[in-house]
Amino acid sequence: MKFDFMKSEKFRLKKYSQIYQQEIAYGAEEKINRLNAEYTISRINGPIIELGCGNGTWTNMLIQRFGNITVVDASTELLSNLKNKYGDKANYEEALFEHYYPKSNDYSSVLLIGALHHSQNPSLILKNIAKWIHPKAKLIVSVPNANSVHRCLGKKMGIIKSINELSKLGVIQGHQSTYTMTFFKNLLTESGFSIDFFKGLFFKPFANSQMDSFDDEIFSGLFKLADDFPDESAAILYAECSKKT
Repeated sequence: MKFDFMKSEKFRLKKYSQIYQQEIAYGAEEKINRLNAEYTISRINGPIIELGCGNGTWTNMLIQRFGNITVVDASTELLSNLKNKYGDKANYEEALFEHYYPKSNDYSSVLLIGALHHSQNPSLILKNIAKWIHPKAKLIVSVPNANSVHRCLGKKMGIIKSINELSKLGVIQGHQSTYTMTFFKNLLTESGFSIDFFKGLFFKPFANSQMDSFDDEIFSGLFKLADDFPDESAAILYAECSKKT
């Protein structure tokens, strides 16, 4: 029997997409997610293509800032939820990122936020985007950092054996790999992109479960605190890229 990659991948992603509609996607993780979105949205221009919608936090904030956007996701359920909320305020396209091709080139920013580490073949996704992205558009991409302070602490405590090991929460959320700064930068450049801007976002000292009760002011302070430390120690690795010419 011939292996059907698209069917298999959609089934796998459907399973994990349900996690982002449940309690596990909120608390500390959601607060960090919103701060990341606020920072990113302040730096980009529309029109927007959002690759991956998660629980819809970014979609909502992008619609408020830019109006109509295009949302792409492999999950029928997640797209249906968004359509019920936002109607014609967005265009909804169901596709795997490995095979997606936009219907028009009328966009300035392509967002691939917190999605690559869910993929079994991130290089395939990036190389596909490099084929269709407009030369003047920006690819905005971010991934969790394997060298984040909280993961280094976890290693010292014996919770993980190495920084490359997936955490228990990561496994539950369907993460496929970890990203060091060097690996992330090499992946982007080897996939056909030039890195125009790079930054580490959010200084995360502890695991989500230990931070769920923190006040918003603490999260805001930790986001700013990342500016005082090397990018490699932050929780999120953030890059703005353009297609190599």
